[in-house]
Amino acid sequence: MPRPWPVEGIDAETPVDEAAPKVLAVRLAEIAHYRERALRRADPEDVHDLRVATRRLRAALSLLGGPLAAADPGVKLLVAALGAVRDVDVQLEWLERARRRAEAGEAPGIDWLLEERRAALPPLEQAMRAAFERFHAVLEPALAIHLRAAGFPKTMGSDVVRGAVARRLRRVGRRIERLATTEDEAAVHALRIAAKKARYDLELVEPALGEPASRALGRLKALQDLLGELHDRDVRLALLPEWVARAHRDEQPGVVRLLRDALEERHALGARLDEELSRWRKEDEARALGKAVLA
Repeated sequence: MPRPWPVEGIDAETPVDEAAPKVLAVRLAEIAHYRERALRRADPEDVHDLRVATRRLRAALSLLGGPLAAADPGVKLLVAALGAVRDVDVQLEWLERARRRAEAGEAPGIDWLLEERRAALPPLEQAMRAAFERFHAVLEPALAIHLRAAGFPKTMGSDVVRGAVARRLRRVGRRIERLATTEDEAAVHALRIAAKKARYDLELVEPALGEPASRALGRLKALQDLLGELHDRDVRLALLPEWVARAHRDEQPGVVRLLRDALEERHALGARLDEELSRWRKEDEARALGKAVLA
């Protein structure tokens, strides 16, 4: 994940209605920077970087935006369009790695899936470009014009801001407590989303809150990385049974190999996540991080 662009001149004493326009202006500039590269499609990671920048804008609108938070649904549509392209990019990267190490009898099935996934990209790329045209023509200018309406009359180090971030961390803790088993895909996904939202909020307030936010970010990164890897395997495992059923006889060995590997990797990652969650539960980490942010 690329680091967020820094926003100068913000500390705990900065009023939110002074900080928010600065943050939002930098987030819009960040999106504009990544957009040109992503739409050229020279490197799949550019779409990932743009998607992250757009999510950071959503976080800023939610936490600091005041009336501008009403723009969030439009930004969410753009995030979804970018996500659809990113998902296929990740699948292609996985399949290309598998093809390089495939045995002779496994190659036809992987080649078939590579061809199918590549064919899925053009309409998704077209939808992504259309979503960006709408954002660039309508939403982005409206946000830029009304940046001075952003924020509310508190400081960046106020109890209101600290409390909002602490609530994000407590949600992570509740999701961890509800996760009876890492085999529960829906619960793992809900935890991943909660951790991601907490991380984006912490990035926003780190310049103002300092060490407590930095420490929470470090702990969330380790958790989020594992959750992201597990999510990738869950997406693959949702697709592979259908692919096995649709494959021709000479294609099935390769697809079955992918299914077996994905199951093994998912099991190993689940065990690693169990260990990480055990540490979070033993130390009541989410609550402790939230208290540190509030202090």
